[in-house]
Amino acid sequence: MRKILTFGLFIFCTFLLQSTWPVVIRIGYVPDLLLILVVSMAFMRGRRSGMLFGMICGILADLCYMPFLGFSALLFTLTGYLAGGTFDVFFSENVKLPMVMAAAGEFVYRLTYYLAFSLKHGRQSFFPSLIGTMLPQAVLTMLLTIPLYGIFYFFNRKIAVHELEEQQSPWLRK
Repeated sequence: MRKILTFGLFIFCTFLLQSTWPVVIRIGYVPDLLLILVVSMAFMRGRRSGMLFGMICGILADLCYMPFLGFSALLFTLTGYLAGGTFDVFFSENVKLPMVMAAAGEFVYRLTYYLAFSLKHGRQSFFPSLIGTMLPQAVLTMLLTIPLYGIFYFFNRKIAVHELEEQQSPWLRK
């Protein structure tokens, strides 16, 4: 129960921070903090957690930012699945791989969004969108992965230690 509440608080705080980012910091770009959360949790906890976080964060993003439900949920779930594939291979203390994965996930998300919506309506050509939106947001997301991953890693470590203590306690065994 404690784990579910903590992870729910992660999602809520990250969503709140992402929603207020344009008001607080006016740089013209909004990093995808929910995607950083999905990649971080998938990298630290595996594919199932990555997909679960991706689905929840994606539905939340769809409800608030998208014209229809399912686009972000699908892409975030896929990103969580792919990032979770590195769970057994790499050390979770290493922040370089989550940085690259968050930037790649952001770039693929923006590229897919461009292909799905901008080309359909014929609004903007590709290269101005690539240089003006996709790459700066991917770089900003990559840079913000460093502090956020550290925070998520700290709390995930505390939860993992607490889970281990519960498993070893003779009073809690069935």
